[in-house]
Amino acid sequence: MSGRVELFVGRGYDGDKGIARLDKHTMEYLGVKPGDEVRISSLALSIAEAKAKVAEAFIGDEGKSIVRIAEDVMREGSLNIGMRVLVGSYQPI
Repeated sequence: MSGRVELFVGRGYDGDKGIARLDKHTMEYLGVKPGDEVRISSLALSIAEAKAKVAEAFIGDEGKSIVRIAEDVMREGSLNIGMRVLVGSYQPI
């Protein structure tokens, strides 16, 4: 893992399943590409955490410090829109 980055959770798009959309700069920083898995953890005092496959963000989201997370992933990880999270590449134990 190259590192982790702090982002804000944005609503995923209709039809997204199991994915987190990251902009190109964030993918480069983390050393991930579309199809790789990332771990998403809450910065709040909660145990919210999920993993998702990376998908490329749409051009309008470039540089906005958001990760658009599919609804199923948000539900699984108890994540909410607007929440501050840490995103890093997923390394199975």
